[in-house]
Amino acid sequence: MSTTTAPDTRDSRPDVRAADPKTLARLRRKAGGDPSAALLRAVEEAAEREIPILLADLDDAARRALVPELKRLRRENRWGKSGVHRAAHLAGTGCHTGPVACATWLAASREFFRWGDTTPFREVLAGRSPEFLAKVVERFADRSGLQPWEVDLLIRLADAAGVEPPVTEGVVTGWSGRVHQAVYERVQRRRQARRARRARGTHRTDAPPADAGEAPAPGEPAGHLLTVLREDPLTARAVPVLLDTRELSGRLYDPHDPYGAAGPHPLDTWAGALAHLAGEGLFDREALIETAIAVSARSGHPLSDTRFHVALLRALDPTDAEAADRTGDWVRLLAEAPTPAAGYAQETLRRLWEAELLTVERLGEMSRAAFFRGEKKLIRAQLSLLDAVMRARPETVPLLLPAVGEVFGHTDTALCERALRVVGRRVRHADRAAREELVASADLLGAGLLPRAAELLDAPQLLTPHGEGPAEPLPDVLPEPRAPRPLPAPAAGPEEFAAVAGSALAAELRGRVAVADHEWTLDGLVRLAHRDRAVLVGVLEPILERHREWLGYREWLRHSDFNLLLPMVAAADGLVSVDLGKARRMVEKADCRHARFSASRRRRVLEVTEMLISGAPPLLLSTPDDESGALAPGTLLERLRLYRDAGAKAGPVDLDLALLRCRPADDPTGLAERARELGTPEGARFAGWIEGPGLPDFPSGRMTAHVWRGDTRPEAVSAPSPEVAAALPALPELGGGYPAPSARASSEHWCGCGYSSPRQWASMLPHRPDAVAVHLVPSLANSARWNDRPDTGQLIMLAEAPGPAGPALHLAIAYGLGARHTDDRLATVDAILALAGRGTLDTVRLGTDLAEVIGVGAVKVNRIADALATLASAGAPATAWAVLSVVLPVLLAPGGTPPRGVADLLAAAAGSVEACGARGDHAWLDAPADRKGGSRAVTEAGRLRRALAA
Repeated sequence: MSTTTAPDTRDSRPDVRAADPKTLARLRRKAGGDPSAALLRAVEEAAEREIPILLADLDDAARRALVPELKRLRRENRWGKSGVHRAAHLAGTGCHTGPVACATWLAASREFFRWGDTTPFREVLAGRSPEFLAKVVERFADRSGLQPWEVDLLIRLADAAGVEPPVTEGVVTGWSGRVHQAVYERVQRRRQARRARRARGTHRTDAPPADAGEAPAPGEPAGHLLTVLREDPLTARAVPVLLDTRELSGRLYDPHDPYGAAGPHPLDTWAGALAHLAGEGLFDREALIETAIAVSARSGHPLSDTRFHVALLRALDPTDAEAADRTGDWVRLLAEAPTPAAGYAQETLRRLWEAELLTVERLGEMSRAAFFRGEKKLIRAQLSLLDAVMRARPETVPLLLPAVGEVFGHTDTALCERALRVVGRRVRHADRAAREELVASADLLGAGLLPRAAELLDAPQLLTPHGEGPAEPLPDVLPEPRAPRPLPAPAAGPEEFAAVAGSALAAELRGRVAVADHEWTLDGLVRLAHRDRAVLVGVLEPILERHREWLGYREWLRHSDFNLLLPMVAAADGLVSVDLGKARRMVEKADCRHARFSASRRRRVLEVTEMLISGAPPLLLSTPDDESGALAPGTLLERLRLYRDAGAKAGPVDLDLALLRCRPADDPTGLAERARELGTPEGARFAGWIEGPGLPDFPSGRMTAHVWRGDTRPEAVSAPSPEVAAALPALPELGGGYPAPSARASSEHWCGCGYSSPRQWASMLPHRPDAVAVHLVPSLANSARWNDRPDTGQLIMLAEAPGPAGPALHLAIAYGLGARHTDDRLATVDAILALAGRGTLDTVRLGTDLAEVIGVGAVKVNRIADALATLASAGAPATAWAVLSVVLPVLLAPGGTPPRGVADLLAAAAGSVEACGARGDHAWLDAPADRKGGSRAVTEAGRLRRALAA
């Protein structure tokens, strides 16, 4: 029999109530004495406390018969009626008569509500055998990421079954949250007790802090976490598994600190508490050390997990003997682990050297491992250690000094100079082999440091390969312009359409649908509805059934943002009612700053929906040829001819969008004549569009927007354009302009438009990418300042668009280069390469924008430098230098204060110049390069000037 009884971590006030006899009688009376009907009525009324009693009236056969109906109720009420949803989940748990099916139902991944009390579940399973409950526990424990209440249920079911609760990864993750909840509730109870005593005037000053509920004395732990861990019977079994999970629970490195901002006492953190309990013998200390080292060295773990395990190692504080037994592990951590673990490993190895427990060979190995990394702090610390060792023990120089040559390839000139100084001080003790290895490594130095290295190593041959620079700058190796992916041919049959349409709808509900899939599906809906409406209904029913939870929510139309769900529902012949009047009102009242595109996109989807209800034409006129959104004029002419032959009338929005996407014609006069020969209004309008100037330009400008606490940043704006509105009467919002946040109070509210469909915006205006880029600047600016994650892939799409790249797109790229996340900066670099490959990149404009956003503090300089260095290493150093040669003179102008991180920009510029061979005299470099002192900015400025003059 199990002795593992879970401590009650809930509030002392019970949140459960007994079943109401009157409610039970009423349910049975309305059901006409049928126990199955009574249970269903209880579910529909969300009578959770009466469900266990009503279940007891049913045998297994009757329970199994109710499962399909309960499944339907749970699915359809997931969003609309949470009480019915919960009641159906509870009743279904008791109606499954097989343990595997019961556990599967109980652990359904979409049932994410929280049960404060698990008593109802234990009541509906009370009549099951221990074997049944044990099997449920086993299967339920396999679920990943259990919630604390689920762990509580599992423990109590295991106790009823007489088995030990499994300690799977999902169980221990939920258990850690349960411990955190227990600590929080313990703190709250003691605070309430303290307030009550103070209110009564019976404050006890003689009681210890733990009993009185008072804050601990300075330097003393509160002890709540230690107490909870000691009392929990799962602690000894759960902690070893928890520490080795793929991703630690956030509760482990975010301890609850109830006593102010001073920070928790070490014993009130998980790392400190676990180390203390290991000292008490609750855990195997050696096993904790091994696990912490193994997880720190393992790839794929979040950086926060690494920091936690490093904190655990510091708390465990391995002795010199314990550390010496794991010398190989520390070297491996220093070579491969994330920075926090590598730094701790370096400290440990240094401690072993000072304790004379590390050999010279191991010291050389760890030095090469540290120098191979890019972190400057680790390299500086290791250079200091080697310099001290070689000074105290000159006999180690032949073995250790060659390792210093690994630093010569670092991008930081100051580190390279520091390494050369170490070589200069110790090279006299080096043997021939060590000198030869250093000479070979010196080839990695920049041209400005080679003379110094040649002098120190007595190696004049180092200057020979670099004696003559290139006669002229080397051209960039730019990618060929990529042809946009064409749309697939229309579906050959309903089965092919169903496969693509189902995946497109699923992707769009997640906000990640490709333009090609969205357009192909819309066109396929219209084509199939025109050919055979009954077949289309049969195709759509299983697709919509998979997304029934969306349709069960009464506000599904508003939250679906007019995606593919709306026309699919309309085409399914009343599967779910569609209020077109409400949809039209939602389009008309769009008043956010993104209305130019969000409202126009909604108009198109709404028009397609109306086509599917009233009678679909043969196809959509505006379906593009490829993912860029562009449409060949000859293709549009053939579609207009098909419309004439079918006697179909074009939708106004569909025709406007088709004209908007149409490429310029090679022979506009001849194409216009053939269009007029169609004899239709659509043909005549198409002819006028082809012969005329086409779409007017979208006027755009710049302004300084106030965004936060007086901070400012440049943003792009677009004034209203009556010419655009007149040219496209069915899409009036396109001429409505784009105000900055400070320009109109009603536009300051947050909306999701900037994150939901920007790629579709680009496909609506393929020949005006700058008009789309205006709308993207704020989200990209937020990603540079905050933690927003815009879809920076849209920048690549705009860069590859057939239209010209204007000032708004260059400003968007400037913000993208300063994005917080590396992936976003890499996508922006790809966009620059695409523009440069097409010959449409304006390096002066981009450099000016970068200088402006850096000057107002809207981006961090080190991120810009990293992105431009990546651009240079990607084959475009001349492009990187062309941009930097505009940015740096502004930032280093006399009388100003260079921003923090300007040394990184100078280093990126020097690397670009050395790679492309640019030459020239730049007077703005003289002041920073001639400045006294040894700062990195002075060093990198001197390096850049030497490279330009070589």
